[in-house]
Amino acid sequence: MVNQQSKETIEFLDEVFNYILLIARGDCDITDERLLELEHKEGERNILSGLKLLHGDLELYKDDYRKKVSSEYEMKILQKRNSELEQFNYMASHDLKEPVRTIKTFTQLVINNSKDIL
Repeated sequence: MVNQQSKETIEFLDEVFNYILLIARGDCDITDERLLELEHKEGERNILSGLKLLHGDLELYKDDYRKKVSSEYEMKILQKRNSELEQFNYMASHDLKEPVRTIKTFTQLVINNSKDIL
């Protein structure tokens, strides 16, 4: 035979378990009204308040984790783009130096062949 207090305790533990499952799924419906219902049951109110705080902390942690992952992803993209820009810079620099080398070589040839005239 289960007495009234044991029955209430079992129902409360079942409620706590359901809240834990909700929190694990990212939901929490522990309302302030529900906490007020437990005005004379301080222990139970403290447990539900703790679960509500736990849900809030978990959401903050998930937000921080998302921001961290997002920052790392953006950093990888920036590193890749920086590498591509460095490659482009190297190729453009090389391509722009070639006409200067040609002009320098041609100028040297003109100077060497025209020493007597100049």
